[in-house]
Amino acid sequence: MIITVLSIVGPVILVVLAGYFYASRHKAQMGFIDRANMDVFVPALIFSALTGNEWTLTLLGPLLIIAAAVILLPGLLSLPLSRLLNLETRVVIPPIMFNNSGNLGIPLMVFAFGESVLPLAVLLFIVENTLHFTLGVAIVTQSKSWLTLARSPIILATVLAIIFHEFALEMPLVLNRSIELLGEVAIPLMLFGLGTRIRQTDLSSMKLPFISAICIPAVGLAAAYVAFWLVDTVFSDLAVSQLQQNMIWLYAVLPPAVLNYLVAERFLDCPVQKKQVAALVLWGNITCVFPISIVLGLTL
Repeated sequence: MIITVLSIVGPVILVVLAGYFYASRHKAQMGFIDRANMDVFVPALIFSALTGNEWTLTLLGPLLIIAAAVILLPGLLSLPLSRLLNLETRVVIPPIMFNNSGNLGIPLMVFAFGESVLPLAVLLFIVENTLHFTLGVAIVTQSKSWLTLARSPIILATVLAIIFHEFALEMPLVLNRSIELLGEVAIPLMLFGLGTRIRQTDLSSMKLPFISAICIPAVGLAAAYVAFWLVDTVFSDLAVSQLQQNMIWLYAVLPPAVLNYLVAERFLDCPVQKKQVAALVLWGNITCVFPISIVLGLTL
């Protein structure tokens, strides 16, 4: 079992470390690359994954409901924590709510459960990303962000892919293969970029590793448990497969999304608050190997 878990987590860690050590030797400016990934490569991955695989949106309804609950419930559960630690809610709540379902979630789920789960992993990422671009940005900026959502290439690619899939539309082969090639860049670039982010942030100034290492995965597991209970009791006619349940448990312990850090850098004015968000995000991604390994060991 240990070898199986290492074979799943190992490649992810090695690519992250490659980004970390590259940034140690070179002054890597990842801003342009990160933006290109979010604007071009990730949308291409989403489009090719959703149009190139068989799935039914109606049958995945329960999975998407649970995924949304796993994102939203930690927001309620973390309110007492922010008050206890005397931290701003817009500093603590977004990193606890919005997980790294893109950089880590998609590759981990594919390595753990096979290539066939790629559309499901992408849909989980879309749920998290949609909520992040709306509710998440609204929490940080204390304003609505529907315009941000509407302009997001990720959301546009999702809508376009669903239209192509539901109406059985076909794209010219040369264009389809070009999109697939662009999409194949996304996952390794996500992991490499995460490594450079970890290297370029001053870890010595971080004072919140406990929340990231212990509280965030614990709150995620609690949220998943409550979500499964609600589906079983309130929506008894809905059902999720064992594979989908295993994916949700892994989804629940993913660390904070790097996007939390980028949103904080853009919208928060206080340097201290920016460092606090960076602490939650980066310590969470550094220590996530432990809860992820435990969940994989129990679900595989």
